[in-house]
Amino acid sequence: MSGRWLALALLVALTACSGGGSSASEVPDGYQLVEHPDVSFAVPAAWEPAASDMVDVDPESLHYGPPDAAVAAVGALVFRAVDETDAEGLATVNMAVLTQNAQGAEQTRREFVDVAGAEEGFLLQNVAQSDALGGEVRMTYVTALLDEEVVAIRLVGTEEQISDEDLQVLLDTMAVGG
Repeated sequence: MSGRWLALALLVALTACSGGGSSASEVPDGYQLVEHPDVSFAVPAAWEPAASDMVDVDPESLHYGPPDAAVAAVGALVFRAVDETDAEGLATVNMAVLTQNAQGAEQTRREFVDVAGAEEGFLLQNVAQSDALGGEVRMTYVTALLDEEVVAIRLVGTEEQISDEDLQVLLDTMAVGG
């Protein structure tokens, strides 16, 4: 009888500690961890910190990109949107702004995703032609709802600059919360 109570107590304790949802994977070789106060995720190890264009929205926003990027927006930009409570809505609005002057912008992915520690995660990806980057560019927003704010990661670059593997590593290692 006492064995059942012990098993039940362990089950309750593990459930309480799990926080729900998935857990982030460890950072694989060839990648580095980027840490914002509300979210962490991995980007290629060669990427370097760069100036953020979102400091007016979030003074703690961060930008990492390839050292040889011809355009400042290339790479990963992370910021929080205070008082935003819709991960899908934030991704949609920000993508509309990002693609308003893009040539032939076309949506290629739109789906809810698991983000460790988040109430809701969302991914939105478009492709368009970019004269500045010399061809097709992929623009991706990954957003996560955390309490009363949404954290967003904007990825911009060609497929060579941000591969499918790079995006998958970011998704696998992304975790929100403290």
